[in-house]
Order: sequence, then structure tokens, then C-alpha cells
Amino acid sequence: MRKLIAVIIALAALAVPLLTSCSGQNTGADQPANTLKAENEAVDYYFYYPDDWQLDRNDGMISIKYNTSLSSKVERYASISVTTFNLTDQNQSVKEYWEKEYQPSLESTFQNFSVFDDKEITLDNVVAARKGYSASLNNVPYKFVSVICIRFGYVYLITFTAHESDYDKTVAALDTVVSNFHFK
Repeated sequence: MRKLIAVIIALAALAVPLLTSCSGQNTGADQPANTLKAENEAVDYYFYYPDDWQLDRNDGMISIKYNTSLSSKVERYASISVTTFNLTDQNQSVKEYWEKEYQPSLESTFQNFSVFDDKEITLDNVVAARKGYSASLNNVPYKFVSVICIRFGYVYLITFTAHESDYDKTVAALDTVVSNFHFK
């Protein structure tokens, strides 16, 4: 259920602009150029994101968004959300979590679900998986990338969401977040 909620939150950021609670500040020498820092006391991680993206939510989860609209009449966003929650089965691997819990919830939520990228990566030196997939919701085509990491019994889920036509021009922001993600 938590996985489904994370997907719905990511999609909501595409359609409904939310209030920005704060923006990152330059916090030190380790901050890459042209980035802002996202962090808060409620989470055990922080990351840097491109400075042309907006901080969308910053509480128990952190999300950022980028307005991909060509016109101001209809706004459309790409988004990246980071959520953390307890792992149901403490012995599950990332692969087992994807196959037994996350992928089935995506397949039951979306139409035309299809995986187009699947590789092992690291998230701040912890083994993770990067899963790229396309799917439709109400006949609107989206592309997603989920980075899944399991650490100390918690799932760290980074989800990139974009309209299919905005994917190529916005997915690089996910690489910025993933390569600049740090556990506290």
C-alpha cells in the first residue's frame, strides 16, 4: 500500500502544483555547482538537485518538481520523490522486494506496464536497483524510474516520473539526485 501511495504522490506532482515549503541553500564545499540541497530533520538522508527544479514537499518525504509546460495555461511537471518505509520482510533483497511487492502493485495500478531498464547501481555505496518502466494512467503515457535501496530494514525509494514526451529532457535530474544522495 505504501508503494502505491508513493506512486500516486509522484503522479499528483505532475498534475497539481503544490506549495513549496523551502528551498535548499548553499551548505558547503561538497555541494555540486548549480544544485540545491534537500534535507530535513525527519529523514536520515539528504541530496542535491538541479537548481532549476523546485522543492515541492519537504517533510517525511522529499519531492522536487520541474515545470515542463510549454504554455502557462496547462501545467505539467516531471517529479522526483524520495520516500522511506519499513521493509515488510526484513530478509528481502532489493530484487525480491521489486518482484514480490513493488512491481505487482505497479502492474495493478497502471495500464500498459512495461520495464525498459533494469540494472544494479549503488546509492551512497549501498547496493540498489534502477528500474525504468513505462505505463499509462487514464490513457496518459508516463515513464518512470525507481531506484530501490534496502538499508537497515528500510526501503529507500527514489521515483522519477514524467510524461512520456518529457522523459528524455528531464531524466538527467534523476542522475544528479542519485549521484549526490547521502545517508546521514
